[in-house]
Amino acid sequence: MLSSTRSFWLAKRMHKLPLFWMSSKALPKNYFMIRYNYDEDGYYRRLGEIKQHQKALESLKSRFNTKLISTHFFPYSGKLFVLETEATAEEVEQHVKADPYITNGKIVKDYEIKQFHISSIREFQNISSEFLERY
Repeated sequence: MLSSTRSFWLAKRMHKLPLFWMSSKALPKNYFMIRYNYDEDGYYRRLGEIKQHQKALESLKSRFNTKLISTHFFPYSGKLFVLETEATAEEVEQHVKADPYITNGKIVKDYEIKQFHISSIREFQNISSEFLERY
């Protein structure tokens, strides 16, 4: 049994802990690689849809606590995204299908989503240091 002084000390410090410490169940992190293969000249046609595409990425980031890194393939034949997210595979696929680059029909000819495992958060940070774009 805690003394009243000890319980006061503990309660006073609990509000400073991050929420996941106090939660009985933290949402797991999932990792995905998404590859967009551009249609011919899709890299240049994407410029008309880039603002809507970025809004969709911001929505994904805020809804599912997502970290995102990406880079274009050379010679601009596609794009690779790596995600750390609380979203499920189904939610990630729904996002990809709703992306303006996909719904436009003239930018991305096909895409591929792969889920993978990272054993530590530092690995994601190491991977992200090698990419050109971060969102």
